[in-house]
Amino acid sequence: MKRNLGLLYKYTQHAWDEGILEIQMACGVYSVQDSIQKKERLEMNASLGKHLQFLAQMASASSVVRKMHAEYTRHFINVEYLLKQFSKDKKSSDK
Repeated sequence: MKRNLGLLYKYTQHAWDEGILEIQMACGVYSVQDSIQKKERLEMNASLGKHLQFLAQMASASSVVRKMHAEYTRHFINVEYLLKQFSKDKKSSDK
């Protein structure tokens, strides 16, 4: 549960929508060079398109993931509390 929370936390802290323009500009400059073969240019553009689509999807889902993180955190806190109570109750009954 802690690892899932850690992953969700990292996801919610990343600015998925930032950098898309910079990536497009950097790759755009590269792709217009005369020394690049057409096949390589098309492959790079297809790869870039997939990556940018992924970033856009991650950015659009970030609010849902923030809500999931908050809900999982609440459940984690509740489970920790219940386990502590269970441990206290067990120690009390063993005496």
